[in-house]
Amino acid sequence: MGSSRAKWGILLGAGTIVFGVTIALGLKLLPSPHNETDYLVVGCAATFLSLGVVFLVLLNTQIRPQPALKPSTEPEPGGVGRGEKPPGS
Repeated sequence: MGSSRAKWGILLGAGTIVFGVTIALGLKLLPSPHNETDYLVVGCAATFLSLGVVFLVLLNTQIRPQPALKPSTEPEPGGVGRGEKPPGS
């Protein structure tokens, strides 16, 4: 995964797909003459599931636990930090 924009696009796409599949399944499972209440229930269930998927994916991808031991950023004795070349070399 390269850019942040691609990650957000995939996240929103997954939520949209879950929303559409849930609506299609809900309308297929309910008896045929649908009234307003049926559409309300199917829409609420689809919204609940798609927001749940988006929330879980965000938790798993955006929020990472911090490591207990971080690498030292203090300079080494002698005045040269990690990854730096000593003066004159």
